[in-house]
Amino acid sequence: MGPLAVQTRTAPSELVDALLKAVDDDNAKVRTEAIYTLGTIVQAPLSDGAAALLTKALDHYDPAIRAAAARVAGRLGVTTAGDALMKAINDSQPPVRYAAIRALGSLGERRAVQALTEQFTFYAKGEGAWSALDALARLADPSSVPLFKAHLADKDPFLRRASSEGLARTGDTSELSALEIGAGNDTAEPVRAAMAFALQKLGRNYIARMVESMDSEKTAPQVAEYLVELGPPIASALFPHLQDPSPAIRANVATVLGVIGDDTTLKALQPLTGDKDRAVVQAATRAIARIKSGSARPPRATPSSKAVVF
Repeated sequence: MGPLAVQTRTAPSELVDALLKAVDDDNAKVRTEAIYTLGTIVQAPLSDGAAALLTKALDHYDPAIRAAAARVAGRLGVTTAGDALMKAINDSQPPVRYAAIRALGSLGERRAVQALTEQFTFYAKGEGAWSALDALARLADPSSVPLFKAHLADKDPFLRRASSEGLARTGDTSELSALEIGAGNDTAEPVRAAMAFALQKLGRNYIARMVESMDSEKTAPQVAEYLVELGPPIASALFPHLQDPSPAIRANVATVLGVIGDDTTLKALQPLTGDKDRAVVQAATRAIARIKSGSARPPRATPSSKAVVF
């Protein structure tokens, strides 16, 4: 359900250790459940010992565990896994390679820029290509701008989305016209959302356009990640959308405000605790609890995180 689906609670060290131990269980289902449970309920940062064990799992004999370890390392910000992830982009199994590529982007591993660019060139299309371009978009190195510009109108919507995000984060304004047209007319909703994010990031006012996409189960997690990235400065601009006719939008906006808001946000959220929609009430209640507990901080998220309503 995505990183905003769970409260930011500290998992006991005994639980973390037990889950990491279970990653080597003889039963494949136990191994898989253990490592994904770790990635779901544990908050960064991991202890040095736990980070070392997770990094070790990148060399596990089971490729499903290697791929999972890459995803979890990216989500939990295990920067010490950088070298192992660089090695894993040459793994014999495609899912492991793709997960490692995306994790390097999530971790902000700038040493990987050249290697990721080479991976993009090698794959040229398909999941390998968009994983590499997504990672480069997260790293936002100026050297990648020509690549983003070249694929802003690519036939592959995944590449268009990643290119939009890359231009946003590098601060390149040379394609504003193309982004404005695409934000309204692109055939893929995730791409329209990405272009709206880029325009907001580049100084335009596109919060309302972004929030519209939160009515969709497909794009709500994507837009939530963008809003969290934009952070506290846009919190007040979200307040009017707490009265949106769509319960999904009200709930998702409330959840985002629980992450980027502060004490001044509580007054705006309080009326939703009496909303006629149960999901909205739950989202508002949890958002208020998150702010009051002082745990309102952006969680790490992977490009593949999914949710219905956070």
